[in-house]
Parts: sequence; C-alpha cells; structure tokens
Amino acid sequence: MTLYSQAQFTIGRSLLNLNLEFIRRSRWGTVKLLYLACRYLPFVLLATDTYQVLQPALPLSQCEPYVKMNSWLQGITFAAAECVFILRTYAIWGRSRMILIILMCSCAANFIPVVYIITVYNNSITIFEPPIPNITSCYNVSESRIIVAAFVLLVVFEFAE
Repeated sequence: MTLYSQAQFTIGRSLLNLNLEFIRRSRWGTVKLLYLACRYLPFVLLATDTYQVLQPALPLSQCEPYVKMNSWLQGITFAAAECVFILRTYAIWGRSRMILIILMCSCAANFIPVVYIITVYNNSITIFEPPIPNITSCYNVSESRIIVAAFVLLVVFEFAE
C-alpha cells in the first residue's frame, strides 16, 4: 500500500510539474485565464471551506464573509466553466457570428439571474453561535432555498446550448 501511495504521489507531482510548465510556456489569453479559473478555483474553494469548517471557535464576524466568499467563488467557477463551453461551441460551429450572438444572448439570459440569485442567497444567510462551542465554527441557521434556481438555470442553459 505504501509503495502504491508513493508511486501515485510521484506521478501526480510530475504531471503537475508538466502541466505548470505547459501553462507557463504557452501563450496567455482569455481562454487560458478561463481554463485556470475552472481548474484551480475549486482548490481555493476547498481550502477556504475546509478552513471555515475545521477552525475551532471562528468568530461570527469571520463566518459570514467566508460563507459569502464561498458562494461567489462557486459562481465565478460556474461562469468560467460556462464561458469555456460557449467558446468551445463557437469554435465547433466554425466561429459563426450568428451562433456567437445566440450563445451570448443565452449566456446573458442565464448569468444575470444567477448573479441576482447569489446576491439574494447571500443576504438570506443567518449565522449564529454553534450549539457546541469549540467544536464547530460557523453554524448556518437559515438560508433561502433560492439557490436551487441557479442550478435549474444551469440545467436549462446546458440543454439550450
């Protein structure tokens, strides 16, 4: 088991080095920034979420910004992934201007409500002291279920695309 773990770590580290070298040497542009956002923002999200959950006795003044930051990071990751799909669809259709206009209109019809939904969701969050002190940090008492609408819009957008 130890040999397997060591091999997996060594292979993963060498692949990461190759990936970082490829990213560093290739031409920088909008698509690369979207790719990096899609690829590495979930790790930032995971780190902040883990810190928020595992930090004992995190003050309430810090809980709310972490929760809001996590929801916006999720929204940014979602937007970057959708932009990559839009650009890929645009390229597959031969960079047709009509397809680009259709994709941009559907993108705007999707992203504007999602920004509103995330804002309403963030304003609806209520955080209190945890029931068991020094074990959990942030105790999310209530939040709106409007965030489900963002996922419904994602599904509708994916089918429309």
